[in-house]
Parts: sequence; structure tokens; C-alpha cells
Amino acid sequence: MKTNEKHLRLIIIMPVFVYFALNITGFCYKDWKFYSSKYLINQYIELQLSDVNNDIPNEIRTPDDFLKEYGDCCQIVSGNQAFNWFFRVFGYGMWDIYIRYTFPRNGKESDRIVIYSVDCCGRAWRKQAD
Repeated sequence: MKTNEKHLRLIIIMPVFVYFALNITGFCYKDWKFYSSKYLINQYIELQLSDVNNDIPNEIRTPDDFLKEYGDCCQIVSGNQAFNWFFRVFGYGMWDIYIRYTFPRNGKESDRIVIYSVDCCGRAWRKQAD
């Protein structure tokens, strides 16, 4: 194989490799950026606060208030969907954002866990609540 052919193959293969590598790390091509865990958590706490059916006490109005009250509330994990690794390679990777809090129900403290499944651009495609 000639040296020019090797260079040509390398020039063709490198952009494809970079594209897939960025997909695996969660890069959002639509917005041309990475979204931090803090940004995603704040975005979905805000969404949960705006839900008219939430059980969160009224004095908690912002994500900062929520995080002060429920310091250990939130977690982002790689999506538990089947073939998640395959979807990530092609840019449809997902995370699950867990939001946990307690609220009074019938005189007792009850736990609530809300799970938002989001794509690599931070858009939710599913919400689950216990």
C-alpha cells in the first residue's frame, strides 16, 4: 500500500473516530457543547419545582433552596436502558437524573424519587416517579 493511500485512509478515519469519541463522552452536537452535571441537576430540579403536582414544601422555590434543604438529593447515572452503550456511540446516549426528597403525608415523612431520562443534549424523553 502506498504512503498516500495510508494518509488518505487516516484522513477519512480520524473525523469518524473523533465523532464517535465525542458521542461516547456525551457531547451535544445540536448545541455544540457538553452539559455539566450541575446544569442538568438544576434544570430538572427547576422542572420538578414547576410541576403543579409536586409535594415539595412551598418555601422551597429555587434549585438552590432545594439543594440546601435536600443536600444529598440528586444523582446522574448512565442510563439503564438496554443497549445504552450502543446508543451513546451514535449520539443518542442517555443519563438518568435521580431527584430524591421527603415530604409530609398523613403526618409522616414520605420519600419521593423522580427519575428523568435525558439525552446527551439534556432533553427529557421520560419521567418516572414512585
